[in-house]
Amino acid sequence: AGLSAAVEANEAGSSVLVLEKMGFLGGSTLLSGGEMAAPNNWIQEKENIEDSPELFFNDIMNGGGNIANEELVKVLADNALNAAEWLRDDINVTFEDKMLFFGGHSVKRSLVPLNESGVEIITKLQTKCEELGITISKDSKVVELTMTDGRVTGVKTEDGSEYTANKGVVLATGGFASSVEMRNEYN
Repeated sequence: AGLSAAVEANEAGSSVLVLEKMGFLGGSTLLSGGEMAAPNNWIQEKENIEDSPELFFNDIMNGGGNIANEELVKVLADNALNAAEWLRDDINVTFEDKMLFFGGHSVKRSLVPLNESGVEIITKLQTKCEELGITISKDSKVVELTMTDGRVTGVKTEDGSEYTANKGVVLATGGFASSVEMRNEYN
């Protein structure tokens, strides 16, 4: 999420700094297969699989017991294909010529990155950041957001460094896998 936001902000004309708390990029995406559900994708077209954002929305809602935030699920369902095409066309992620059929989906729609690994996505996002001249600082754990007049205007890192943001701060965090309490609650 952070690298994607960095690329988009840079391409929209902003000067971007990525502060990564770990000594490496990618987080859980590196551990995943990187599969991405996207209705009406190019492989579905080739295989004559009928799908739609509405069907994807219904699958997500049903799979989650109809308790998800419908507005957010709609954003996902309506934009998943654009995101997959952006990864393919702008970031140069290579997708395998196959899809996976995951539980909860009513049709096959999950695109698979090269080598069935999220490494393909992170490597290509990092390459794009480098091409765009985006500065990435690893081992830079943000511990505080600085505020001015009720607006986030910068961050402080664990080593005491302070950074000021002219246009804004994007806070992209991982999941809650490290919290046993939250895993138990949502599992």
